[in-house]
Amino acid sequence: MNKKTIISASDDIILNLKVSAKEKEIVRRKLAVTAERLAATAVKLAITAKERESVRIKLAVTAEEKEHVRLKLVVTAEKLAVIAEKLAVTAEEKESVRRKLAVTAAKLAVTAAKLSATTEEKESVRRKKLVATAAKLAVTAEKLAATAKEKESVRRKLAVTAAKLAVTAEKLAATAKEKEIVRRKLVVTAEKLVVTAAKLAVTAEKLAATAAKLAVTAKEKEIVRRKLAATAKEKESVRRKLVVTAKEKESVRRKLVVTAKEKESVRRKLVVTAAKLAVTAAKLKKSYETLEKKVLERTKSLEMSRAKEEAVLLSIGDGLLVTNEKGNVIIINKTAEKLLGIKSKEAMGKVFSEAVLLVDEKGVPIPSEKHPVRMALVSGITTATTIVGSTYYNVRKDKTKFPVAIMVTPVILDGKVIGTIEVFRDITAEREIDKAKTEFVSLASHQLRTPLSTVNWYAEMLLAGDVGELNEKQKKYLDEVYRSNQRMVELVNALLDVASLEIGTFVVEPEPTDIIELAQSVIDEQKPQIEAKKIVFSFSFGKNISLMQADPKLLRMIVQNILSNAVKYTHEGGKIDMSISLADKNNILLKVDDTGYGIPQNQQDKIFTKLFRADNVRDKDTDGTGLGLYIVKSVVENSGGKIWFKSVGGEENKGTTFYVSLPLDGAKKPANI
Repeated sequence: MNKKTIISASDDIILNLKVSAKEKEIVRRKLAVTAERLAATAVKLAITAKERESVRIKLAVTAEEKEHVRLKLVVTAEKLAVIAEKLAVTAEEKESVRRKLAVTAAKLAVTAAKLSATTEEKESVRRKKLVATAAKLAVTAEKLAATAKEKESVRRKLAVTAAKLAVTAEKLAATAKEKEIVRRKLVVTAEKLVVTAAKLAVTAEKLAATAAKLAVTAKEKEIVRRKLAATAKEKESVRRKLVVTAKEKESVRRKLVVTAKEKESVRRKLVVTAAKLAVTAAKLKKSYETLEKKVLERTKSLEMSRAKEEAVLLSIGDGLLVTNEKGNVIIINKTAEKLLGIKSKEAMGKVFSEAVLLVDEKGVPIPSEKHPVRMALVSGITTATTIVGSTYYNVRKDKTKFPVAIMVTPVILDGKVIGTIEVFRDITAEREIDKAKTEFVSLASHQLRTPLSTVNWYAEMLLAGDVGELNEKQKKYLDEVYRSNQRMVELVNALLDVASLEIGTFVVEPEPTDIIELAQSVIDEQKPQIEAKKIVFSFSFGKNISLMQADPKLLRMIVQNILSNAVKYTHEGGKIDMSISLADKNNILLKVDDTGYGIPQNQQDKIFTKLFRADNVRDKDTDGTGLGLYIVKSVVENSGGKIWFKSVGGEENKGTTFYVSLPLDGAKKPANI
């Protein structure tokens, strides 16, 4: 009951405050409006006073100037009369006249407004008349779009108006004395108006301040009302919450009774579950002990297996280095220690290139990107070096070196390279044997050249008829002997070139050489074979290619081998494109592209080795030696150049493209290669 009374009293207070606030707000607004109006009036009075002061100043003009103005008005009136008479022209011209009259009327209105600033009552009357007349002129001008009769009536009225304006202008010659009296009265009136405007401005400021105070009071009362309303709402909310809390307590009590029963049921279930868990725990313990025994046995087995594998690896007759994925040495066997003259602890943990120094024949360290271990880590492909081609050397601890054949196999797990296994061996003995074989081939080739040259000479004499005419059958057999002898001579020459290259007695004599002219002569030599097979041949070259330092014999050998292979292994009606261009400012590039048989994918890594011929061309051409590309590669690389190729892998008509890059300045003239 007390709560309801308090709430009711609060509502009454709030209602009264609302009414009072509204009334005060209305009064405040009215006062504000009044203040604004008074301020506006004060501003207008101030403006009027300023305008009158301005008029007073302007009235100081001489009577002569006013007479001049009057005369101008007379002239203007006469012009208006003339214009009015010309209104009988076409509608378009009348519209133009109407606009001009409107402009003239506006100018007259401005003139009349300026003249209204005189200090005489007559001047005031005149100004009003002029303004009215100008307004009438503007209205009349707008009505010129009416019919021709109405326009004629307007013209006459304008003539009358113009006459009146002339009369008005004549009246402007009133005395200056009356105007001066009126001016003084206006000055006094203006001063009084200024004082009154100042007083009104002060009153307006006071009213504005009062209105602001009333607004502040109204806002404070509104805040109090809102707070009281909020307090009443909060009390009502508390009362409702108390009612809800009582209901909730009853609900909780009932739930607790149910929960006690459920807890008892859960407790019994937990006792049963605990018994089951105890049994399961016992079983798990037994299983864990069994599993632990199996793990220990398996670990011992794995350790034994690993020990055996390490023993096998360490017992390999060749040198063995094992690296991780970063290239750090993790295993080195006894043979490797013996070959390199180091202990395992000196190499373990080091990067492969630091643990074992690998150099070429000139003692220059092999770049990291070309090192077999790095290549296997990056590519995931087995990398190997052999006794054929470029030879690598391992450097011992005492700085001596020995030639090695290396095979590096990547260790791959889940498709990822996790390390490498490098197996290497000393090939000094093999190289000595190979050298002895090469010397024997050289000696045998020299011994064979003399009788072959003799056979070739006598065969040419017989075919030329120097010892008598031969019949067709004799010529056929002798021609076969001659061509077979020529192949033997080419083979012997190739063997001698290989022997010279490997022994190091191949003489190089570089001189300024025109590669374009040399290539053209090689093409001319191959023309009969090209035309016989109906091959579409094209040759292009850059225009800015200068002479290069090269041995003409060796350069001819390179171009001849590459081009003759393209002709030999391209089918009839095929296509060969040959070009010579600048690879960069220091190197020249020879490119020979054919649509021949191509090189099988699985044999492309052997194409530059001695006596090798691809399977897909052996049956098509039985005369090849397999030495040409080996000789070309040796000459190119020893000249500081590079040779490489691209082939689709033996697909018919896809062909092969060979590239040869040679330095323009050539190699320095050595005693031998």
